Amino acid sequence: MAEIKQTAASRLVLFRGILLLFSLIASLVFAEIFLRLLMPQPKSWLAIYRQHPALPFYSMLPNKRLHVDTGETAWTITTDENGFRFNPDLQKNPSCTALWLGDSYAFGHGLDYPESFVGNIDLRLATVDVLNASVSGYGPIQYRQTLEYLINQGIKFDHLIVASYVGNDFHDTQWAKTTTVKDGIAGNRNDLKSILMRNLHLYRLGASLHHRFSRPKPASYRAVVEQLARPKAWEEAFLVEARSLYETEMSRILQMSRDLGTEPIFLILPTRQGVSVLAGEAPAPDPMPASGPQRQPNLPIEKAEEIFDRIGARHLDLTPVIARYPTQEMFFQFDGHLTGQASAKVADAILDAFALGCEAAVDAR
Repeated sequence: MAEIKQTAASRLVLFRGILLLFSLIASLVFAEIFLRLLMPQPKSWLAIYRQHPALPFYSMLPNKRLHVDTGETAWTITTDENGFRFNPDLQKNPSCTALWLGDSYAFGHGLDYPESFVGNIDLRLATVDVLNASVSGYGPIQYRQTLEYLINQGIKFDHLIVASYVGNDFHDTQWAKTTTVKDGIAGNRNDLKSILMRNLHLYRLGASLHHRFSRPKPASYRAVVEQLARPKAWEEAFLVEARSLYETEMSRILQMSRDLGTEPIFLILPTRQGVSVLAGEAPAPDPMPASGPQRQPNLPIEKAEEIFDRIGARHLDLTPVIARYPTQEMFFQFDGHLTGQASAKVADAILDAFALGCEAAVDAR
């Protein structure tokens, strides 16, 4: 009799477990249907990439429009026939051209294009055709290769501006950029996470809430920040080679532009940690602190300036501009890119420092 009661109890537990499992699945299915019908969740990833038509890395899809919402930022990307990000609402009758090269900072990651510093400048230069060839993840080697490609394609320019984010541009000279592109996503491995992300609105909602309310996990980038901030690291093989390659690539860009009769401009975009040091802020609120014993977060800024001074290139360090304001207002908390407020200040500083109009281009020639 005891065995019968034990068997019945086990079956009851199993039945309740199965019922709970089915209830959970049904709830998830209902939630997914509800979201799809009444609260569809926008994409939080950039499905805007392709394999470059001629170079051994990725580039932007042409004629693409995409809205992205990560929870922290909501923005729209529009690309032209070249795959350059642009403002489709801006109509011009240009007399000269300004070509921009850079990574996600010049691309305007997290911002509608008019809010980015390149897009802001584009709005204010009525007669200048602004070509923004910046792509997230690029570094000095890709800047130079892109410039070579565009010149060979017959694209001409009167101004060349290269925006270098020193938080990873030194490392980018050593990191591989042959990322696989599938379904417009760079690095898409079609693993379980990728499949869930692309197909389930419930997953997108969870990711959005995570980005909105959680602090970033800086595990991978922390190592980069700390390495750049450590004086001894600049004497070690990796950064010795990275600094040499950085100087080589920037020198090549400088010479290529001069050969075409244009004196380029190089912009130094600082890390959040470097800005915090100049602003005299305590490092505690920073989710990726690089301060402490033997740490100098402004080192990559100084190294870049030394290089541009040595090769005789026009350049502008934007650190003092951004450091006038609290870093939490200048950088997005989760991904660390410039906010719209910071981008506006950067645009002002660039236009104050350099004449980028068509008259200046004619005078320079």
